[in-house]
Amino acid sequence: MRLFVAIMLPDAFKASIINTQSALKDCGIKGTYTPADSLHITLAFIGEQKSPSNAKDALMQVRFAPFEIASGPLGYFKSSSIIWQGLEDNGNIGILAEKVRSSLKEFGVPFDGKPAMPHITLIRRTSSLLIDKTVTEKETMLVERIDLMRSDHISGRQVYTSLYYRKAES
Repeated sequence: MRLFVAIMLPDAFKASIINTQSALKDCGIKGTYTPADSLHITLAFIGEQKSPSNAKDALMQVRFAPFEIASGPLGYFKSSSIIWQGLEDNGNIGILAEKVRSSLKEFGVPFDGKPAMPHITLIRRTSSLLIDKTVTEKETMLVERIDLMRSDHISGRQVYTSLYYRKAES
């Protein structure tokens, strides 16, 4: 099974992201738009595992206090033709990603070691990276939990299922 650790987005935050996606469509930007139920912030990509138990055990050890984040400017990964929504916070997502990755390492769970670059993928395989004129809404959310997610390819699309979650501690 294919696993990753993520911050899932509440409906109000998703609505803002969907409005941004609509604005991009209105600008004529084509590509594979991320469905609303798949929008998330990846903290660690684990990949294929036979069992989620070690990853779950690692997540149980991660301690963090709730923190607020806000949507930020748009950006893109030119090499992979991806447009993404940036995030504004005080470094809390990076700290949380490092805690998750450290715990995964401690429990012997392999993960993609690329540096964490918190973002929300809006469009894959885009036809254009011209996003300068797209206006984005600023939306905030409180990060109160992280999820161990399973990714399955069903009927031609990725479907994400939460296997376990860890709540923030006040």
